[in-house]
Amino acid sequence: AGLKATHGAVPLAGVVPISPRLDHVGPIGRSALDLAAVWGAIADNREGDALLAAVLEMPLKLAVIESFFMETAADEVRRATREAIDLICGRGKGERFELPPSFADLATMHRRIMAYDAAAYHRAAFEQSPERFGPHVRGLIEFGLATTADQYAEAVAHQRRCRAEFAALLPPGRIAVTPATRTTAPTLETTGDPAFNSPWSYTGLPTVSIPCAVLTDGLPVSLQLIGGPHSEQQLLATAAACEPLLAFHNRPPLLT
Repeated sequence: AGLKATHGAVPLAGVVPISPRLDHVGPIGRSALDLAAVWGAIADNREGDALLAAVLEMPLKLAVIESFFMETAADEVRRATREAIDLICGRGKGERFELPPSFADLATMHRRIMAYDAAAYHRAAFEQSPERFGPHVRGLIEFGLATTADQYAEAVAHQRRCRAEFAALLPPGRIAVTPATRTTAPTLETTGDPAFNSPWSYTGLPTVSIPCAVLTDGLPVSLQLIGGPHSEQQLLATAAACEPLLAFHNRPPLLT
């Protein structure tokens, strides 16, 4: 299980930056309750203790983001996600979540901000020894160096608008859900396609991911729960309530 906290909720001190506007800190653990315990420590509050004592007891309702996420997920991932949501909410009872208009340009503006900020931080080292950077990072920095200040300002304005639109769609008590990734785990050459994760780094919203199935390639797939700003406690409680329903105890064959 993994928690990505609200942007800015955990200080970035000691983190080598890619982009201060996009970078988040959060724990990985064996379960949502483990995440809650760590979250209580790093956020300097006692929310984790409350969650360890009592898991959320209420009918679970999740708003499914069909557009883009479910539409572009691999067939097996999409099926596993729907089966998990049916187990949690009841068959066919997941609410539908409509993406706001600003989502159309999110990927473009996300890359622009990430590249510009990465170039600003790593410029000196890159100009001195570009060969020390891998092809992906090198391409990102080169794109950032070619991005103008006006283009960057346009992206920052879009990010603010996008954050406001998503925050309005996720008031307290509403949780959206998507697959955590398009496919199962990638090969060792890459950390994988971030397309299902970067929107929440861009909007600054917190997410919790929990495994829900092992697919035919022997690798797991996870649900990604998304809440409004500073809804970590609600997300963790909801994830903790979902885990027994999913009854996910499988160990991927590659790890046995």
